[in-house]
Amino acid sequence: MWNLFCHCLLLHSFYLQFANAVRDESYVNELEELLHRLRLCPNTTDMLPSTPHAVIRCFVQLGKYDELLHILNDRLNYGVFLDDYCCGLLMDTFIKENNYTGWKRIRVDHFCKS
Repeated sequence: MWNLFCHCLLLHSFYLQFANAVRDESYVNELEELLHRLRLCPNTTDMLPSTPHAVIRCFVQLGKYDELLHILNDRLNYGVFLDDYCCGLLMDTFIKENNYTGWKRIRVDHFCKS
């Protein structure tokens, strides 16, 4: 239990810096795992509002759209929720990349909430 608590403190304090620093595709899996661990941490409510923005920007810059859509569809385990700005960013990116399947998934998930 103490090990988990220590991991949570480290994840909380360095997660945003790590998400902003990732520039190589080899770290995408680590970023996804780190995000999942942060969600399991008791301090997940202290996550900065800019953390999901950093994650989304990182995955978009690296072109990892399938992994990003997986994270966005599994809100319970990753805690990344789209706001209007990120939704617009993703929809614009998908349209420019001719990725209409990804665009449709973002549109349906964000605008067709019941």
